[in-house]
Amino acid sequence: MIEWKNASLRFGNKEVIKNLNFKVSLGEKFILNRESGSGKTTLLKTALGIFPLDSGEIHINGTSLNFNNINTIRGMIFYLDQDVSLPEMPINQFFSELYEYKANKTSHLNNKKLEELLFEFRLDSTFLNKNIKELSGGERQRIGLVTGLMLDRPIWLLDEPTSALDKELKLLVVNKIKQSQYSAIVVSHDDCWNNL
Repeated sequence: MIEWKNASLRFGNKEVIKNLNFKVSLGEKFILNRESGSGKTTLLKTALGIFPLDSGEIHINGTSLNFNNINTIRGMIFYLDQDVSLPEMPINQFFSELYEYKANKTSHLNNKKLEELLFEFRLDSTFLNKNIKELSGGERQRIGLVTGLMLDRPIWLLDEPTSALDKELKLLVVNKIKQSQYSAIVVSHDDCWNNL
């Protein structure tokens, strides 16, 4: 589903990725738990084409990532960054506008599914009236994860997705990913991912 072949990347004098051969198959989950500065986030961003490799290839669903197909490939990936970068707008507006983007036009907003997911992640339906800028770190992470579940893309790249959650919510997220059909790479230092 996603594979790095002889992948290398250097930033100045620092070799961040060296001749990496790594594959995550359909439905497989993989946890990256290494020291800070070891290139975990960078690795995820190479799959999105944000950091092009110096050498080697990345294959997504059998297709080699390149400049011409980058938008198509990004449409197959749900990426949740460490800061949970979301626009500052009301949450209901955010979910409505989500389906106006070209990559999501084949889907439509399923309000029933959204309300069910909010409830599952301990967020009631009145939460939709809040502005994203008012959210705590844990609330932002949950809205980010709900976004991924709404978009239902086959590949998930998650960067510290549970760092601001309590133990109960951490386990909820881990079990949700574990039971999913997604191919997932999770960067995390949380112990809760050890049983994925």
